[in-house]
Amino acid sequence: MRVLIAGAGGYLGGHLVKAALDAGHDVTGFVHTSATKLPPPAKTTIGDLNETSALQAALTGIDAAIFSAGRNWQPGLAISEYSRQNVSITESFFRALQTVNPHARVVFTSSMSAIAGSEDPIAFDEETGRNAVAEPRLNAYDRSKIECERLARTARERGSNVVILNPGLMLGPAANPQTKVTTTFLVHWHCLKKNPAIVAQGGHSFCDVRDVARAHVVALTRGGGQYLLGGENLSNLDFQRALSDQTGLGIPHQIPPIVPVLASAAMDAASLATLGFWKNPIHREFARSLPLYYWANSSRAARELDYKSRPLATTLRDTIADSIDNKAVPERFRYVADIDDENRLAMLLMHELANRHLHRSHLMPKLSKILAACRQNGTLNRALESALAAGTYDTDTGQFRWTAGRPAASLTTLNNLLDYCYYASDDFHARMMT
Repeated sequence: MRVLIAGAGGYLGGHLVKAALDAGHDVTGFVHTSATKLPPPAKTTIGDLNETSALQAALTGIDAAIFSAGRNWQPGLAISEYSRQNVSITESFFRALQTVNPHARVVFTSSMSAIAGSEDPIAFDEETGRNAVAEPRLNAYDRSKIECERLARTARERGSNVVILNPGLMLGPAANPQTKVTTTFLVHWHCLKKNPAIVAQGGHSFCDVRDVARAHVVALTRGGGQYLLGGENLSNLDFQRALSDQTGLGIPHQIPPIVPVLASAAMDAASLATLGFWKNPIHREFARSLPLYYWANSSRAARELDYKSRPLATTLRDTIADSIDNKAVPERFRYVADIDDENRLAMLLMHELANRHLHRSHLMPKLSKILAACRQNGTLNRALESALAAGTYDTDTGQFRWTAGRPAASLTTLNNLLDYCYYASDDFHARMMT
């Protein structure tokens, strides 16, 4: 099938190109700059999605198109830009489609922002409707996606073969190093401790961008109507706890929903005082929408598109590993990529001990190898198991709580291992640490 992917240079778009190639399609990516390099044998068309002539040329002769272009949240972006950059390109796309290729199959990427946004934790499905949506609290991005989806529905009502997919909040690695990743800033901020506080209420359906891409490609030839592509429905608080479960870092302070709104208003005043030279990074609209829930029930997509989002823990580990490779997260977090369900608690305990060590900057990048060395020694392994049996990991603080009394002797043994790993001979490091 000859497939055009609009937005092929984006976070989702890069995975769409790969998934479509893997499925055997003849792929052309529509990108806005020659700097975007697509994997062969994909072809590239460079153009502006607001230029009807460029779109008409790209849409001529194809069998199907995936429209995944658009603007996500960006700090400091003017509110009017969300409508201009999202709605205008959607209008141009369907106008060009109707002119040159009205019967082509179109898989249209929408968002849970176009479906959900409730004050109560409700998992929306394709038939829920908007009665539970807190319309006055929606932000500019939400409203732009609602309008974009309305345009897609209108095109379908006029005879176009359009299927609408609504992904949740996508995480996961980038398809290639040059991709500008947007939503993973949530993971980066957690690792870098850039997020001093959170609103516990509200939340998203967290899914993996690779699984969302695969569902889009399946929808080129199967299904019809609309599908919600969610994952794990978590509150803002529980998402931070899920991150803590993989990183060993505590969660930010919890604050009432009104605090970000007041803070944003204060920053508006500061921006005004500087005559606009300093811009408020978070508009009040987005601060006001923080406690809303954008949860999804993906049962229909599972039945008809074989959609399944992998466990969030796996996605978070892969996201952090990719972010380390791309220099967005420091190398000291490399241990996260080596965590699995079996060694997670042991790794988090060694992380806590290493993080308190005088030479933590030396030890942290080698944490996985230190744990492996510990497991190979009977005495050290018994000390580790004894410490783990005496405590539980507290996601809120990022520390172990000793429910059966502090295992001082075991912890001393493990700390001695860390000392040795720092002061050990070159021969030890060559054999055990490389």
